[in-house]
Amino acid sequence: MAISNIAELEQKNAITTIGNNAVIYATDNAIVVENSNDQNVSVFTITGQAVTRFKGDGITNVPQKGVYLVAVGTQTYRVVVK
Repeated sequence: MAISNIAELEQKNAITTIGNNAVIYATDNAIVVENSNDQNVSVFTITGQAVTRFKGDGITNVPQKGVYLVAVGTQTYRVVVK
């Protein structure tokens, strides 16, 4: 998996707007994707293990606090769940 254009969300509840007004943020033990315009979403551990894949908006509970890679459409973001 080639990863480029990685944006970082370092603080708890940090929110960023991505292409087409999509929003991604971390909460306690979860990653939230909103307004994704029905794009494909993939969540991976920092080592590349797939956590989940879905299409459109969603909330993903993650197994533990840490760094995750979230791909929405063609953009990938590094999210820190604290």
